[in-house]
Amino acid sequence: MADVFQTFQKFNDFRLAAVIADKLQEAGIELLIENKTSLVDPIIIGVSSEPPITLKVKTSDFDRANQVLEEYYQPGLNDIDPDYYLLSFTSMELVDVIRNADKWGHFDRALAKKLLAE
Repeated sequence: MADVFQTFQKFNDFRLAAVIADKLQEAGIELLIENKTSLVDPIIIGVSSEPPITLKVKTSDFDRANQVLEEYYQPGLNDIDPDYYLLSFTSMELVDVIRNADKWGHFDRALAKKLLAE
């Protein structure tokens, strides 16, 4: 079966997508960025709830891309605002963050792992 590009993450902010893309490319991961931002005024066509920027990686690189981003966020895990919502989660809720990786960001998953380890 051919190794195809699949959606890895979606963004509303192109600058954030570019930062994440740079980190993945530095690790040797091939990717595509699709920008479906409308050139027509949203008042005319309406606003979609779907983020317009899609970052795609090859299916064989998904695990490695996840690892690269978790490592990228590691240094920031020690400087968390005391009111950050994950700090009030129970152990079971933190496990849920890790199990449902597709519903949580890489930073939240890395923080959940750190909190569970502590």
